Amino acid sequence: MRLTLLCCTWREERMGEEGSELPVCASCGQRIYDGQYLQALSADWHADCFRCCECSAALSHQYYEKDGQLFCKRDYWARYGESCHGCSEHITKGLVMVAGELKYHPECFICLTCGTFIGDGDTYTLVEHSKLYCGHCYYQTVVTPVIEQILPDSPGSRLP
Repeated sequence: MRLTLLCCTWREERMGEEGSELPVCASCGQRIYDGQYLQALSADWHADCFRCCECSAALSHQYYEKDGQLFCKRDYWARYGESCHGCSEHITKGLVMVAGELKYHPECFICLTCGTFIGDGDTYTLVEHSKLYCGHCYYQTVVTPVIEQILPDSPGSRLP
């Protein structure tokens, strides 16, 4: 979300009885006499009152809103964002790859064994709720060793 910085100059005669026409800050409830103020979320704000509800950082260029509360980018994504299981960074836009309950950036959706990118439509398997394998590595790393343990090495090896 972008905010709009409005610049205005109030003439002195407006600050008298007509002062009721001055905008009221949505944060502190005081009238705005400043030459600059912000308009966001259908309200007016003193520039100094437009702050993140978590860290109190001034929100001068970009802000996020959730349930009427203002957030800086870092605090919004820390509270409401999804983290990529591959790189642990927040997923802020674009496509999301999903395996089980885990979410990934498309470029982080790679095989644990060979590091190959797993694209849309490619075969993959999620093992133990967190280990992502491409189809080939899953059979080589997981399935083949299990089959080798179950099946005898050769038909004659079990004879007395």
